[in-house]
Amino acid sequence: MIHDAQYTEEEFVELFDWGHSTPAFAVHVAIRAGVKRLDMFHHDPGHTDRQIDTMLRAARQIAGSEGKVDVGAAKEGATIELRRR
Repeated sequence: MIHDAQYTEEEFVELFDWGHSTPAFAVHVAIRAGVKRLDMFHHDPGHTDRQIDTMLRAARQIAGSEGKVDVGAAKEGATIELRRR
């Protein structure tokens, strides 16, 4: 699953109506949908790579404690191979 995860929890409090999500929300949706892989995308251009890495670690902690979802963060130029089961 590829899901928007632009805001930190703190940012979301102020920007909840801008149409973007948090990493925690993306993980919860992935768990509920029963997917095996989540790639978070649509990172805030104002975030540094370090901030995105912090958000990714937090999302992986949630995924590890609540279900079995492999969580990654999309990167510019990355490709994802899709295949039929």
